[in-house]
Amino acid sequence: MFLIQTLAFLTGLDIMDQSENYNSILNEEDSAFHFFSLKSLIHFLFAFSWTGILLYSFIEEPLSLFALSVASGILFVFVCAYIIKKVQLSRIDSSFKIQHAINQTAEVFAAIPENKKGTGKIRIQQNGISQELEAVTEHGQIEMGTLVKVEKITAGVLVVKLIRE
Repeated sequence: MFLIQTLAFLTGLDIMDQSENYNSILNEEDSAFHFFSLKSLIHFLFAFSWTGILLYSFIEEPLSLFALSVASGILFVFVCAYIIKKVQLSRIDSSFKIQHAINQTAEVFAAIPENKKGTGKIRIQQNGISQELEAVTEHGQIEMGTLVKVEKITAGVLVVKLIRE
């Protein structure tokens, strides 16, 4: 079960526990890993059983072996939660969305002519990605290297204004 579950998660076919709504180990409601779920139970039983099997001949005291197996199972659940959270963070959509550029600060990359008489280019950062986009201004010419603020979007072109310092 652990192998099937791991392969399903890594290939994106993981549909287990989608309807469960328990609090996450990592204190985030939208996390795919929850403490009281079939997924965490499988992780716990996997580590619990293999710890017991592997240490059976080395630890003679049954209570000590049981306690160590339980601790190992709980630790494995938390390790899996951490790994799943890191994989989820790598799946976050980091695509550039032009509508999120409104009210953002950008740097002029190519001079922008005054009063919408032509377009220039700005460099804007979004989700750690730098984009170069066409821009116009409704005011005076804006020189290269100047900081501007995006006011609105008109026909796919950003309308910017100079930031007064």
